[in-house]
Amino acid sequence: MKLFSCFFGCLIYITALAQDRLVVMGSAANFYINRVSNGSIPLKSFAIQFDVPVAALAQYNALSVNATIEKGDLIKIPLTKNNFVQKSRAGKFQPVYYIFKTGDNLSRISQRYNKINIDTLKKWNELNEDYVPIGKPLTIGFLINEKVLFTTAAYQAIAYDTIPNPNELNAAKYGAKTIVGEMKPVPVPVPEPPTERPVIINPAIESTSNLNKKKQPKNNVEIISQKQTVGDYNYKPKPTDEGYFAHSYFSQEKNRAYQFLTGDAGVFKTISGVVDRKFYVLVNEILPGTILRITTSNKKTICAKVLGPLPETKGAEGLLLRMNNAAATALGISEDRFTVSISYIEF
Repeated sequence: MKLFSCFFGCLIYITALAQDRLVVMGSAANFYINRVSNGSIPLKSFAIQFDVPVAALAQYNALSVNATIEKGDLIKIPLTKNNFVQKSRAGKFQPVYYIFKTGDNLSRISQRYNKINIDTLKKWNELNEDYVPIGKPLTIGFLINEKVLFTTAAYQAIAYDTIPNPNELNAAKYGAKTIVGEMKPVPVPVPEPPTERPVIINPAIESTSNLNKKKQPKNNVEIISQKQTVGDYNYKPKPTDEGYFAHSYFSQEKNRAYQFLTGDAGVFKTISGVVDRKFYVLVNEILPGTILRITTSNKKTICAKVLGPLPETKGAEGLLLRMNNAAATALGISEDRFTVSISYIEF
């Protein structure tokens, strides 16, 4: 009941935020957003909330540092390099929007707002093509806001208006997916829509070698052939390969800069990945859907897809990421905590 109350409270809070979108104003080198005070609030409170020095905020609005903003009054919050980000980052953020107008295109928006990567704009705004409807609020970055939920910036872009059940990823649209074990709901979960047909497996199956020897499970659940398709690439799981997502990793555009990180890793438990070798990770500051290549100290490597940020759970302090238990098994890892290196292309 307590968990449900917390979850429901998050839903109400995000819904309330959705009614107060931040729309970018101004021109290059002088971008800002407008806020309307909902009460008698000291200027200093706005400065703390949006990470702007109170003296700078006072000067920007031609006010005294000791000023009080009365209910209904408008105040301008400047977007600076300190409080405005345009990449996935863990923290307290609120999306900043640009309202798409006639004559606009993604290339112009990219150039106007600090040459932000067009692919990033598409991911943040769930765009599958370059077309954008006139009037659509387009996320172009994130403003620090100490009053929002602690989350990852990229999630705020997609999950700002709604907060779906984290264990039900719209089965009709994306295919059923249930996370079990030690996973817990996070404040603003956003599913990465799978591009492949989900595979239903019998948890009792221990290896591909005896797959055909097992009887069909009860309830007439079909065991699908283990031959998977990634685009025009047919994948057949092998115990020694780097997994289902390896083809996607090595097919990425080579003219982009790779990012490299090293840190401690942990494990989360799911029933997936044992047979189909679909490996997943939870990691902060990397966009969901990104494919990572993970290397351990024993020189084994796999490729895994980012599901979302790390939940704040016991033992998560200092972790770079958590991987599903099938990934840990493929890497020959049995420890609860171990060191890994990762490489990926940042959108």
